Amino acid sequence: MKPVIPKKPPVSLFRQYKQITDGTQYWRDNYLLEQWAGSKRPVVYYAQDLNGYRLSKRLGDWCWLARDTSNKFFLGQSGNGQVKRELDINRFLRERCQSRHVCTIKDSFSIQHHMAKSHPKYRDVSFDVIAYPPTGTDLQMIHTPLARGNSPLPLSPKRQVQCIKEVVRGVAELHSLGIVHADIHPGNVALPPPSDEDIKALLDEPPVEHKVERLDGAPTPNCLPRSVVKPQDLGFGEGPCKIMDFGFSFQHSEGAIYKAEDFSKGATKAIEFETSETTAQPFKVDSWYIGQLIYYILTNGGNLMDPRPSNLPSHFRDCMTELEKGTDDFLANSPMDVQQHFRPIIRQLMDEDPAERLSVEDLVARTESF
Repeated sequence: MKPVIPKKPPVSLFRQYKQITDGTQYWRDNYLLEQWAGSKRPVVYYAQDLNGYRLSKRLGDWCWLARDTSNKFFLGQSGNGQVKRELDINRFLRERCQSRHVCTIKDSFSIQHHMAKSHPKYRDVSFDVIAYPPTGTDLQMIHTPLARGNSPLPLSPKRQVQCIKEVVRGVAELHSLGIVHADIHPGNVALPPPSDEDIKALLDEPPVEHKVERLDGAPTPNCLPRSVVKPQDLGFGEGPCKIMDFGFSFQHSEGAIYKAEDFSKGATKAIEFETSETTAQPFKVDSWYIGQLIYYILTNGGNLMDPRPSNLPSHFRDCMTELEKGTDDFLANSPMDVQQHFRPIIRQLMDEDPAERLSVEDLVARTESF
């Protein structure tokens, strides 16, 4: 049979297909069809073997738990400039970073497009793959309905503070090596992996699988997956938290100037980019992100600021006033000693003037003293 190849992936491709998920925002494959159709992401399947790794459980859009002798994570990404930069940073960290609070890779390789041998259009399409040792779920996932039911949630105040200390240590290690993370937010902080017994129990659960079918009954193009499986939360256990995902990270060059677009939009953007398109203090942008992250951790998922405020300067001033007065919606529910210690820290990390902003290097001593 001749393969069905679309000329160009149309916008809103999901409108042409039957519902292939459970309809929640945590299983988004209907909205990822363009990624597959445009050869931006690899088509892979449950139980498929890739370069010695068997895909055993889907954990996210492009993240799989894979099994070799070490039960390593498997993360597939497309081969573009940002991925190359991420691989370069990861390889640098693998050689230079000794911190147990930074997630470093164990392996990387490339895979061909699944149609590379059957159609010339895809012959030169490949995807870079990064393999990490297993971690637990991230700090964003634990506050969603997808969070594993047997996870010890909510995090206790003691564990919240410990997590903050570990994240700060990890970012401080990055900064000591000249690396700006540039994308610090809850989804990029991994809790420790669950026990081997819990992982085995998860692997024993059969996957929820849906077919990819067009509404008009026409054949599904071969460039799309035949079926997809629902992502599942791995849960977490005891051990250190780790900072991860270096897709926006870069090595700072003395005197270099950076644009707002060099940093992720995973958290509310740094306020200096309201008055200038550039910054010469990229490490202080990481400080800004950490201030929001600390608030999120201490409040079990509360956001200090709106992600996309219509008027950032005004919104920022209002939020800082509430933070200083103790009238904000979430942190006021934390133990008083936690509030008294961390309110001024958050405020200093988010100073409007980057030059006055608390550095992560100085933050280490402040957090360790609690």
